[in-house]
Amino acid sequence: MSSPPLEPAAPTPAPLATPDRLAEAQALARHRESGRALEEREDWAGALAEYEKALAVDPHVAFGVEGKERAGARAALADRLAFHVANPHRLSAEAVAREAESLLDRARDVETQGPRHRTQVAALEKALAEARASVAVVLESDGLTEIVLSRVGRLGALTRRTRRRRGIAFAGFIMFYSVLSVQCSVTPKL
Repeated sequence: MSSPPLEPAAPTPAPLATPDRLAEAQALARHRESGRALEEREDWAGALAEYEKALAVDPHVAFGVEGKERAGARAALADRLAFHVANPHRLSAEAVAREAESLLDRARDVETQGPRHRTQVAALEKALAEARASVAVVLESDGLTEIVLSRVGRLGALTRRTRRRRGIAFAGFIMFYSVLSVQCSVTPKL
């Protein structure tokens, strides 16, 4: 048996490396290398942007899909760590402290921990330890002033009392006089 003859009218296959495909491959290679370099520097937002650029060129390229997921998760984690470190006064609230502890647990489980990540984790651990530390606060009054502590409650008129609490504000009331409010930050010496 002989094979059928080739049809002369069959279209010729398109060349694999057209100028457009070559430019696309070069752009993808640039985005992949830039994304990896930014990840090594722990610039997660920058790496995420590079992977998103790669996905704009080819929405199915594997390194772009995986890199976007990885860099996006790390960028969100780094942002949340930075937020808590920049706002340590919030950690005196129990719910916020629990959230920060949960975040620290996730941060400690990260497989590849670079120097920036370790620095953020250490800074949040320190801020959380300071927020959890008890501080002796001595309140002295004339015995006529009504003392109220925000987030604690009314203590009444007193001459001297010791409290162990962080992140409190004081307000004093003298009968028939105006309210005196004193805001202060109670922090331990570590």
